[in-house]
This record gives sequence, structure tokens and C-alpha cells, in this order.
Amino acid sequence: MNRSVFNAQATRQTKVCSPSFRLGSAVEIRLFDLLQFFLVSSPPSAILSIILIMGAALVKIGAALLEAAPAVITTQVVERVIPAVFDGIVSLLKKMSTPPNQPKDIPLAVAKQDPKEIREAVRKAIGMDCVGKYNFGVTGFTGTGKSSFINAVRGLKPTDDGAATVGIDETTLTLQSYPDPRYPHIVYWDTPGCGTTSVPVKEYFTTQKLFCFDCLLIIVGNRILESDLEIARAALDLNIPVFFVRSQSDKSLRDVMENEELELDEALEKMHDMKKTMRAYLDSQGFAVVRLFVISAKVVFELFGTEKLSGQYELFDERSLIESVITVSYAGRS
Repeated sequence: MNRSVFNAQATRQTKVCSPSFRLGSAVEIRLFDLLQFFLVSSPPSAILSIILIMGAALVKIGAALLEAAPAVITTQVVERVIPAVFDGIVSLLKKMSTPPNQPKDIPLAVAKQDPKEIREAVRKAIGMDCVGKYNFGVTGFTGTGKSSFINAVRGLKPTDDGAATVGIDETTLTLQSYPDPRYPHIVYWDTPGCGTTSVPVKEYFTTQKLFCFDCLLIIVGNRILESDLEIARAALDLNIPVFFVRSQSDKSLRDVMENEELELDEALEKMHDMKKTMRAYLDSQGFAVVRLFVISAKVVFELFGTEKLSGQYELFDERSLIESVITVSYAGRS
């Protein structure tokens, strides 16, 4: 056999069998799945762009692993990690773009009458559709940033039409619904601040119809209050998914840097220690199963409103929070 032909064939065989080639094939197949989904789903939106960016970052990470990691590890990355991550992306997109196919279950502890009657009564009272919509309740003490988060996750500024009112004082006096402009079957609900004179803690969970939500996000400040824990206990007693969300992390990070005269890396370490402390407190209070996320509404807005990260703010748990909310709510209606 001609030596040049033999070398060409050997090179091709090496390429086909190499981890790099298998990585390329795995990525290509998953990207094709994404493209195919885009063609049959709703028009691309900010979150779709961000997920594609995540995919691109994953490819870069995989390429770096191929250069540095042993063959066994690289093979596992190619054959297991890459397909799993891309399959997860496609699954998340489908969940966000698909309206619920079953009504929200009304907890038996609440349903002293027919659940259908309760859903109809709630619809008439506050306009909540517990059948065709996912309803996410955003609750917590006054001033923790509930309205800012709702605007950010919907890609809106406080001055945009349809934005939730943002203010230092208690600006939300009654339940307010805010549909996602890209996914109209997803509705965020801004609730009155818990623990105010107008809404006592003991009556809060029932009067605000929190038992009707697919999922509850409890926005907390520098510390977790007893009122936050009471809401979480009531939710868990009724098997309603609940998350603790430490918001305004960008402000906290800036304050730590200025007050303690720390560099960014040192301040970030302080923020991670703060999260560990809050996590330990939740565990000690019997909430080990409840997840805690640290976020900045400004980062959330960049993710969902501008389609890119400016690098001005540090990224914490913003992406994983939204993924968790969508996944657990979808599972509750399946």
C-alpha cells in the first residue's frame, strides 16, 4: 500500500476513535436536537439565547478537559456528561414552552370542599388560573426585593410597562399577577410583605392563597426571619415546593468590599461563608430538604432581559434557581 495512503487512513481512523471526535459528534447531535426543538416551538427568547451560551461554554470546558484529562476521564466526559447536559437543556426548554396538562392539586388539608370548587373560587376571587397556568408565588418580608426579582426574571426594568412596582416601603398591598411576556402560561405573583400590620403572619398563608401556587419562593434578606420559616413549614405540611432565595447579593458584595476594604475574591469568599451560615441555620430548624439560592436581581435581568452578562455583577445561583423552579413545577403537573 502506498505509504501516503496508509498514513491518511490511519489518521482518519485515529480521528474517528479519538475523544475529540466523539466529543464533536456528541455536541453536534445535541445541538441538532436543540435546533429541531426551536423550529417547532415558540420563537427564541432571552432564556433560549442564554442556554445556547451555556452550551457553548460547555463545549469549551469539554475541549479543555480533552487537553488536560486522562483518556479514561475524557471518555466519560464525552459519553456521559456531554449527552446528559444537553439532554437536560432540551428537557428544560420543552418544560418552559409547554403549558401544564393537568390542574394544580389542591392539598387535602385545605380541600374541605371539592378541589374544583376551590380552584373556581380562587379564580373568581383573585383571577388565578390553576388549570392552564403555572403560578409561582414570590413571598417574604417587606423590602427584601420581591418585586425587583419578578421584574428581572421577566426581563423588565421597573419603568417598563407591566413591571411590578418597586419601592422601599410596602408597595404591594394585594396579590398581583405578572405573566411572563415570553411564556404566557407562566405567571409570577407578587404577594404583600409578610409580617406587616395589614397582613399578620398567622393569617398570611391562608389569606394570600399560597396553597394554590405550584411553587413558593421565599425572598430573604441578611437573615432568615421566623415569619419566613412559618411560611416554609406551612408549605411543606401541604407538600408545596418551596425555595429560600437570598436576594440583593450584589449589594451585599459591594458593602462587604467597601466596609471591610476587601478585594473581590476575598469578598466573594465572605459571601460563600454567609451562604454556608444560612444553610446551617436552615438545617438546624428542620429545613435540610429545602434548597437555598443566593442571587442578584441585576444578574437575573441580564440573563433574561439583555441576553448577555456584562461582567459588572458576579454570577451566583441565578441559573440553577430558575431551572429548579421550572423542573419541580413541571413534575407536580405531570
